Amino acid sequence: MQLDLIDEYRFNINPTVLGRGKPFFTNVNRQFPLKLLESKLFKSGVVALRYEPERK
Repeated sequence: MQLDLIDEYRFNINPTVLGRGKPFFTNVNRQFPLKLLESKLFKSGVVALRYEPERK
C-alpha cells in the first residue's frame, strides 16, 4: 500500500453482535483516497465493497 502497488481493494464487512473489530491498516502513516467501484449486500448481512485508489 505504501508503494502504491495495489490496483484494487476488496472488503467483506461482516455484521457482529458482540466484540470488537480489527483495524485494516494499523501501520499506514498517511491517507490513501479510495474510490468506491461497487457494493453488494448479501442476505446474510455481509456487505462486499470494491475500491480502487484515486491516483493523481
